[in-house]
Order: sequence, then structure tokens, then C-alpha cells
Amino acid sequence: MNKVAIITDSISTMPEQMAQEYGVKIIPLYVILDGRDYPETEVDRTRLYERLRRKDKSVTTSSPPTGAYLEAYRELSQQADSILCITFSPSVGMAHGSAVQAAQIAREELPQTTIRVIDSHTTSAAQMLLALAAARAASQGKSLNEIAEIVNGVMLRLNLVVLLPAPGADGMAKTGRAIDRSNDGAMPRSMAQSIMEMDASTKGIMKIFATVKSRPEGLERLIEIAKERDKGKGLHLAVSYSDTYSEAKKLRRRLLSQFPCTESYLTEDSLIPIIHQGLRAIHLGWYSEE
Repeated sequence: MNKVAIITDSISTMPEQMAQEYGVKIIPLYVILDGRDYPETEVDRTRLYERLRRKDKSVTTSSPPTGAYLEAYRELSQQADSILCITFSPSVGMAHGSAVQAAQIAREELPQTTIRVIDSHTTSAAQMLLALAAARAASQGKSLNEIAEIVNGVMLRLNLVVLLPAPGADGMAKTGRAIDRSNDGAMPRSMAQSIMEMDASTKGIMKIFATVKSRPEGLERLIEIAKERDKGKGLHLAVSYSDTYSEAKKLRRRLLSQFPCTESYLTEDSLIPIIHQGLRAIHLGWYSEE
């Protein structure tokens, strides 16, 4: 039994088997279909993708409620002395606020358990890497303060860049889910690919910072960005995908051939960003060894 239990949410893309292996509790987000809420892990991806391709605007999402976190805190308080909960950026949804509110309630109900909630300032594959760093530290018997220090240190080195067809990025900008800093202007947006980022450097806000003419050029640009930001040491990296498995697999293979990697993962993306960003997004998360 670890001194500290780790919680994150399903938008982190962490597969169930990996969560079990590392002892991470996953809180699901919800997909709303035909007026009913379903944990995203229970939704048929093939059918959902079909609805999204038909531009079905009735499909939406919701963050975990306060009660889901409180229930998790109760469960884990029986297994560990402390709990560290890592949420996706508040700019994406309400999970962070729910987790904090639940922790405030739990202080009276579970006075013997110390609970800390950390905003990852990111999401998707990058958030998974952060949760894994916390889980490894917990398995080594480190204290809550020590794990929080490790997480905060990784967070400062963590990167998330996203390749997405420009119409999907435009939709995010129009709904306030992203800020467009690309200053493109000269390129027909319907034909372009956008590159976005969200991590501590953007204060947890998704920013569209570049536009490229084609998909291959966009994938090449992701590799160039990783090279520009690499500190010359081993990388921890993760690539997540929706209906772009072949591209994502190729991208990961190329990254492995060009960087010394401490760990690397290829995971299926959460349905939540797919619904809001659109299909064909590729998320690349990484951080360099110190």
C-alpha cells in the first residue's frame, strides 16, 4: 500500500490497464447522447465517430461532478494516508473546481486524510505523463509533499502540441475553447492544418500558434517543435489519436528514432476533446529529463 493515492481523469487518455498497473484512480468524464449522460468509457467509439462526421451538434460532454471526486476520496482514504488529484486545465472544463470542492467537504468527513488537488495546466497525453510521474513517485514511498514537488517540477518542463484540421481549431476559437495566435491570414483555413499548444507556458489555455498547408507538413512541424524545445536529454513522450492511428504510430516511430526516450506511449484519445475539437487530431505530449 502506498502512502499516497493518485487520482486523475479519463481525459488524460490513460488506458485502464496502465491505470491498474500504476495504481491510478481514473474519474470518467461524460458524453451526453440523446439527453442521457454516459461515462465516456462506455460509449461506442465507432458510432460516435459516425455522428461526429455527420456534424451532429446534439453530442456534448460534461465534467465529473463533485460527488464523483468525493466518492473517490472516501474509497482511497481506506487505502492511503494522503491523496493527490491531478486534473485537466480549468479552461477545458469544471473538473478542477469539482475536485477542489470535494476536497473541502472531505476535510471534515475524512480528517485523517490529507488531500491535494493540482491543476495540470494541460490535458490529454501530457496529463497522462504527469499522472505517471506522480504514480511512480508514490510507488517509491515518497510523501505527498515530495510527490507534489516532483509533479510541479515536471509540469514546468511539460509540453503539449496538437495537430488539428483548421476548421476544428476555428470552431474551438469561436466557442472560446482556444485563442488564435497564428496570424495566418494568407491561407485558406478550410485547406489548412492548425498547430495548438496548452501547458504551463500558456497558463493552461489552448492557443493556436501556427498553420501549415498540409498534414505531412504538420506532422513534420510537430517533430521540429520537439527538437526546438528538447534539452538534449532523454524524453518522456506520449502520442494520442482518434481516427488517426496510422499517422500517430508513424509519428511515434519517427520520434523514437530521433530522440533518446525514457518512456513512450501511443494511446487512444479521450472522447471529450474529439467532440469539441473534431476528428483527426493528434496530441503530442513530452518532457525532458532534468
